[in-house]
Amino acid sequence: MVDKKIDHISVQELERRAGTMYKVAKVLGVSVVAAYKWRVKNKVPAKRIKSLMLLKPEWFEPEQEVKKDGISVS
Repeated sequence: MVDKKIDHISVQELERRAGTMYKVAKVLGVSVVAAYKWRVKNKVPAKRIKSLMLLKPEWFEPEQEVKKDGISVS
């Protein structure tokens, strides 16, 4: 199996993986207001994604597929 990292992420997925946009803002050193504005635009700036990939690579790891009775469950 090839280990691939995600190279893009939606605002909703980033928030789900990080826990809160507050945490995202603190990791990046940006204001919380700036991070929440990404929600309105529904886009995380590319340079912020690159920074997050370096600072928090675990947020970009593909999630493990869970199998129940041989059937994939998301």
